[in-house]
Amino acid sequence: MTASRPSRHDSASAGKQRCAIPPLTTTQVRRVHDFIASNLTDKLTLPQIAREVHLSPGHLARRFRVATGQSLRQYIIEHRLQRASHLLVTSDLTIAEIAAFVGFADHSHLTRRFKARFGVAPRSARRSPLPPL
Repeated sequence: MTASRPSRHDSASAGKQRCAIPPLTTTQVRRVHDFIASNLTDKLTLPQIAREVHLSPGHLARRFRVATGQSLRQYIIEHRLQRASHLLVTSDLTIAEIAAFVGFADHSHLTRRFKARFGVAPRSARRSPLPPL
């Protein structure tokens, strides 16, 4: 009887095992959220946000995705869209002003993202508000 050798593809024989990436703590997620909310009109960058929670940009990106299930970019865009949706029904600002206020490059960028997310144009949402999410 011969002993079986581990396959070179066997994870145990690789000598390295992947470590699970820990999620951000609740406090870190709150700090990221607060920073994004406070700076929504600015161009937000990964290194800028990472400094806020004292992590490297790559480490923040991985841990944020584990904690929230979405990338920081997706999170920022969603936050901007939610704020824009709120402003559409609660203010008299033009769509271009709302786009600038929530950090989109221009009103067409907001309109494209808004339609993709909510299925209607911002102008239509202003006339008949979206149901709460």
